[in-house]
Amino acid sequence: MNSEIMRRACRLGGDTGMHAFRWTREQAINYMSKHTVEAGKDIQVEIDQYIAWPSKAHPYKNGELKILELGNRAEKERRERFNILDLHDVFLEYGAVPIDVLERHINYCIKSNAN
Repeated sequence: MNSEIMRRACRLGGDTGMHAFRWTREQAINYMSKHTVEAGKDIQVEIDQYIAWPSKAHPYKNGELKILELGNRAEKERRERFNILDLHDVFLEYGAVPIDVLERHINYCIKSNAN
């Protein structure tokens, strides 16, 4: 889990480094290599994606943070009625939706199952 968190954080660093601080491809690859456990070829592929799609890493990280926030909110409000499997079902039930739509679904489920 920690290596996954670190990898996502480093993606932000590599993406931002190239587009805001004008890092070269090699500088971004070196940064990712130094701070993650990913293999060299995987890092190169990721960096090439960020070259082609600036700021790609940011929405993924923002989505991750929002999903964690929604899960924490559901757990806090549902207390002893909270079930992580039910929460996962809600996350998966609607498929790929914008994060604000997912948030509305989660909020509805929290309130509708309040009894």
